[in-house]
Amino acid sequence: MSFDKKEIRMTAPPPRLLRDIVIVLVLKVMAIVLLWYLFVDGQRVEVDAATTARQFAPVSPSGHRQQGEIHAN
Repeated sequence: MSFDKKEIRMTAPPPRLLRDIVIVLVLKVMAIVLLWYLFVDGQRVEVDAATTARQFAPVSPSGHRQQGEIHAN
């Protein structure tokens, strides 16, 4: 059987398939939102300025700045 390019036509998927795909996508989004509210929404992180400063400008054990650090003066 030989196919001619002119014979192949794109047709819209059946309405039932579109409906099923939309239903699955909506259910997935609902599941993600539910998981967000159950596990992520209530979580809070305390941010301390001193701890953050130590993370971004670490000091070596000898008390000197590490190579490449900018002087505060």
